[in-house]
Amino acid sequence: MKKLSQEAFARARTFVMDQGRELDGRLFDFHFATGSKDAALEALVDYQNDDGGFGRGLEPDLRMAGSSAIATTVGFQILREVGACGDHALVQRAS
Repeated sequence: MKKLSQEAFARARTFVMDQGRELDGRLFDFHFATGSKDAALEALVDYQNDDGGFGRGLEPDLRMAGSSAIATTVGFQILREVGACGDHALVQRAS
């Protein structure tokens, strides 16, 4: 498996932090640094609507504010990715 050089990794991190959304940066830190699950979930809150679904541009190709099946699926993928428990408030609101 090929790996990035430390320099390439640093450039990738800088790009995500400078150009990405807060959620992207927190997910990057969760996976590759000392970022916490809670920090990533705090950023995900901004994409959850009052109906419990996700929208607000969570899926970058679907910029609508309202909840959609695609954005809600992405929301659940992120919840699973970071290991959110079934009793977490984001999960409960979306269920």
